[in-house]
Amino acid sequence: MPACATRLADCLAGNGGGILLDLGDLPYDELAPVRAMPAEAWAALCDYALSFGRGGLQSLRLGPWLSGDPCLVRGMKHVHTLKHVELSVPADGGKVLDYAALQGSPAPGRRPVALERVDVVPGMARACEGLDVRVPTLVEVRGIAGEFQARLKSTVRYVRPDGSPDGESPLLGVAYLPLACDFQRLAGESLLERQRRVGAINLNCATKDAMTGERVTCRHMSMQWLVDCVEAFVARRRLDYTPYGDEKELPKHVHRARKDADGLRSDMAADRFLPKELGDKLAELLDAMKPGQVRHVPLATFDHLLGFQLRVKERHYGGRLRRDYVIRFYDPNRSVMHVRLVVGKPTELAGSGLDCFMGEADAAALVKAGKYWPWFEFHHDYPAAPGGAPAA
Repeated sequence: MPACATRLADCLAGNGGGILLDLGDLPYDELAPVRAMPAEAWAALCDYALSFGRGGLQSLRLGPWLSGDPCLVRGMKHVHTLKHVELSVPADGGKVLDYAALQGSPAPGRRPVALERVDVVPGMARACEGLDVRVPTLVEVRGIAGEFQARLKSTVRYVRPDGSPDGESPLLGVAYLPLACDFQRLAGESLLERQRRVGAINLNCATKDAMTGERVTCRHMSMQWLVDCVEAFVARRRLDYTPYGDEKELPKHVHRARKDADGLRSDMAADRFLPKELGDKLAELLDAMKPGQVRHVPLATFDHLLGFQLRVKERHYGGRLRRDYVIRFYDPNRSVMHVRLVVGKPTELAGSGLDCFMGEADAAALVKAGKYWPWFEFHHDYPAAPGGAPAA
């Protein structure tokens, strides 16, 4: 076996039923030899791993300096046993990670790669955002949630063996702040700058009704947000956040939902659970929904009300009929924006908490506030949504 491949053989390790080649912590001065490895060295490494049984080299973990490297991808094409690749996002983010070449036979007499899954982890970038991930048709791609929510959309593009496109989808498993924040556009302001600025707008309990003098609270704002979500869905338009950022318009805007919001505590049919069970409850709700259905559900904590829009989409991309489970989350303390999360399976939400949608510190504060009433509650769907599931 060539000397360069012998060095990589030291990075092989057992990984479940197969063998893992872990290059995640490879020293910087050893990156160049790996990039320059000839095809025969990769083929020899593949055959060497097969000699251990276990199905050979099936998984590859790459650090941020090697992720998306075209020379490395050409070499990986000679590892026909490869099924799973884990990529670490480079520190600069916004990078093309092109693995579309990992299909077809690399040379006469060599078997094609049977890649099945690609996992994208935050790495040095702290969040999976602004990525362009390209993979062969039928490959499953998912993002692993990082410490910070992403602000720029990442796209997965599927490529057929002949090089033609086969559809695209958002990177699954990553929570995004609004992808198109239209609120109060300023000349010369970038999307990231606008999102940072409007993310600090909080009119929860900051305004009063001019007629009654009653303060507009999170209950009024979240319930009205659910109403607006339904109307935007029916009209097939974006939700307009302008009233939620205007101190004069907000009290007028939430008037329709005020009565229902004030009477929410009387809903004895609420589904009560512990905060750590939120992801499991969301998975349960989504799993019971059919493609095309939409639900709009208020979530009550000890002293706060939040809003969830749940939607199931089904469409063809990546060579198969795929189902996406879309969650929109609204926190009145971020008055003019929402968080969006897409997963490929409801079970991916298992074990998740509110920190998946609003950050660890804010989520912990809500749980701490309920020290003597440590429950979350999902209430009846509000209001009734066309195509939505009926109230429990």
